[in-house]
Amino acid sequence: MNLVKTSALSAIQTLVKILAGLVIVKYVAVQIGPSGMGMLGQLQNFVAIVTGIAVSVSSTGVVKYGAEYHQSLALKNQLYSTAWWLSCALCIMLAVPMLLCSEILADITLHDKSLTFLFQIFAVTLIGLALNQLLLSILNAEREVKKLTLANIVGSVVSLSLSCGLCYLYSLKGALLAVILTQAVSLVFTFLFCYTSPWFYKASLSQKLSKPQAKKLIFFAGMGIVSAIVVPLAQIGVRDLLIDRVGLNGAGLWTAITRISDVYLMLITTSLSVYYLPKLSMANSEDATIVIMKEVARLALPCVMLSAILLWLFRDWITALLFSHEFLPMRDLFVWQLLGDVFKIAAWLIAFLMLAKAKTKLFVMTEIGFSISFYALCWMMINWFKLDEQAAVIAFAVNYGLYLLLMLSLLRYLLKTHDVA
Repeated sequence: MNLVKTSALSAIQTLVKILAGLVIVKYVAVQIGPSGMGMLGQLQNFVAIVTGIAVSVSSTGVVKYGAEYHQSLALKNQLYSTAWWLSCALCIMLAVPMLLCSEILADITLHDKSLTFLFQIFAVTLIGLALNQLLLSILNAEREVKKLTLANIVGSVVSLSLSCGLCYLYSLKGALLAVILTQAVSLVFTFLFCYTSPWFYKASLSQKLSKPQAKKLIFFAGMGIVSAIVVPLAQIGVRDLLIDRVGLNGAGLWTAITRISDVYLMLITTSLSVYYLPKLSMANSEDATIVIMKEVARLALPCVMLSAILLWLFRDWITALLFSHEFLPMRDLFVWQLLGDVFKIAAWLIAFLMLAKAKTKLFVMTEIGFSISFYALCWMMINWFKLDEQAAVIAFAVNYGLYLLLMLSLLRYLLKTHDVA
């Protein structure tokens, strides 16, 4: 399937995600206000850390090697089965401590021990979340883009229903509970889509763990775990800085502007995951890799720049439409956040080579380094330049600008190296 067809399908599912996301953001923001958005952001970052670790062996590695093994059913079965057993092991290792320390986690993350039940529910449903991600990754690896699109659309509808329904019934607690339950509930529908696929009857998740496949997946798990920990952890740290210096409302404004970025960048990031990464993984020469990168860059970069310009021009209208009058001060955050988004996508076009070529050490070093620098830049903006919530978006733009410069300097090296773990 070519980029245009993939992008068209990605656009459909992303449009649904965007519409669902906009409704969720609007409804939840009105119901719980900026301070509630701050708490919601903290829980979402915690969930992102745990989820990222749990699915680290069932996401990027499965897509990459599943695409490479497209002519070998035996190797694919080994890969998928190994990913499943490793996912189970990771989920157990995460769920048990979470159950035992749920009260402590509620106090540290949300500063409210009455929300302990959220972490207990999350621990119990974690295995369902991991299986859902594995099935989605297999659909991607098998190039079943239509079914992957439908599964993601249904996931968006589930997220919308749970978020609005639970928020209506239980206000802030309901919004927090929806964050925990969405992916696990989506498993039911993802399974139904996979059940009708030809590969489902040929594949087996009950085979023994394959050591060669496990070694390959663990390399990718290392990258996934680092991303899962350091990126959300940096965001939690930045949000704590904002809460301490400018209050929970300021942290909520920053959380809101990041939600806007997440929503409008979905089309591009989805296309990168569904089309770009598998194609890069299958490229067997420098020339082939360059052709793929140019093809995607010609579409992705103009899209993100045009989107950023339109969002900045209509920022007041967008803020009023998506949120409430309490979020109007957020208008001053747009320009730096949008500039950072452009730098981010440009850098990711190169950074995806690290995933496609399994450059684990380099990926880990850059993820850790730039997560630390993001927090450090934000700390400097707040303490040295006495900025409010603008500190976070300025730090975001500067950090991704530096990241883009590094990726450009590494481009020739990444093009000349191939699958070396």
